[in-house]
Amino acid sequence: MSLITSGVDYDSIKLAHTAAVTEGEDILANGRVLVALSAAAANAVNIYAIEAQLEAPKAPGVAVAAGATLYWDNTAKNYTTTVGTNTKAGYATEAAAAADTVVQMKLTNDANL
Repeated sequence: MSLITSGVDYDSIKLAHTAAVTEGEDILANGRVLVALSAAAANAVNIYAIEAQLEAPKAPGVAVAAGATLYWDNTAKNYTTTVGTNTKAGYATEAAAAADTVVQMKLTNDANL
């Protein structure tokens, strides 16, 4: 689950996702990583952050440098520096140690255009 940093602006889109979501849930839709701003049932229109400053789940055991590109691992449901089949999602705004469970990041889907 990702938390939008309090008091920070974000850009959003409306989308009817095929599965139910909870507030703060990160999803992959149409090749973009989005964060649900509220809970919604499957196929219900909801608002999702498409660009925001986040505190987001980080892959375990991965150290992240400030400015490093982050990718969404839709299987593990976390952000990582590993490209592989993961989706480019943004960049780290602060360093995170390997033992940390979250990373401060900028979600920016411009990376996928």
